[in-house]
Amino acid sequence: MNKMAKGALATGVGVALLLGGGGTLAIWNDSANATTGSIVAGNLDLESGAAVWKKSDGTVIPNISNYKVVPGEVLKFEQPLTIELSGDQLKATLAPDFGATSNGFSSQLSYDYKITQAGTELKGRDLTSANSGAALVTATVTFNKAAGNDTRKATQDLSKITYKLDQVIR
Repeated sequence: MNKMAKGALATGVGVALLLGGGGTLAIWNDSANATTGSIVAGNLDLESGAAVWKKSDGTVIPNISNYKVVPGEVLKFEQPLTIELSGDQLKATLAPDFGATSNGFSSQLSYDYKITQAGTELKGRDLTSANSGAALVTATVTFNKAAGNDTRKATQDLSKITYKLDQVIR
């Protein structure tokens, strides 16, 4: 093979390697940035105010920790909440959790509650950003009238009642 043929063959192999091996020749190209903008995460927040405890007749109990409850008694409390839901597709549910009070004589207590906002019941509803703002919890705690002697002088910590604002994932 002469020098000219060997040179042409080497050039051909080099070009083939450049084209097939990921190398580039002077081929025009261009790029552009996407004009999609940014996204911002929303927020879910819940704050609780001071609870007010009352006897069943409506009389305010100044310090619930000093109050001596008896079987058959019904106590009521009201507690303001502030709800913040920020998100175009955000949905959440709100409910108290009385399970954290499982100490003392909790088996002898029953709970019922309502959560209202501007007169509308929120219990069992999906909340949206339209529900951001003030809400009010009203609840009753009933001491079983058939409670046994083992509940005498027992202490039940009700400060462990919590509220859960949970995002609804769909």
